[in-house]
Amino acid sequence: MISALRTLQRVLPRGKAIDYGCGSGAIGIYIAKYMGFEEVHLLDVDTLALATARINAFINGVLDKVRIVSSPLYNDYDLAVSNPPYLPLDPQIDIDRCWCGGSTLETYRSIVRSCIKSLRRGGVLLISFSSLTYGAPRVLKSLCASYTIVRSARTPFDTIYVAACVKGST
Repeated sequence: MISALRTLQRVLPRGKAIDYGCGSGAIGIYIAKYMGFEEVHLLDVDTLALATARINAFINGVLDKVRIVSSPLYNDYDLAVSNPPYLPLDPQIDIDRCWCGGSTLETYRSIVRSCIKSLRRGGVLLISFSSLTYGAPRVLKSLCASYTIVRSARTPFDTIYVAACVKGST
């Protein structure tokens, strides 16, 4: 995701950004530290993740540039990013929710829907998925109308993709 942000840095809109499912906050902190956005919101439903993101924002000197939130504050973000749980498996224990998006990708679908809803017209969503996530392209196509793969990387197990879609594009 960071390499995709670096690649797109000159063409991404500036203003407000949100990191959906921020976890440790790494992606949102990078945006706040290096990309010149006015506001960056780090969003997660997990209170431990939000506490961790706050600590990491402090360590990286951007605590004054980010807001830690448990729900979106606007519906006109310029950029939404997410590295959501995308494996098509049902979580067995709580920690599995970090990787498993459900056998029908309900978590992935919900996050894509929320990200798109929170963007202004012309806003950009950057979202990741795996080659193991056989349904992710269908989810993106159904909710984004169109998307473009902006980065991919091979791992020993799969290929990770970062897709971009623009709200209001067809």
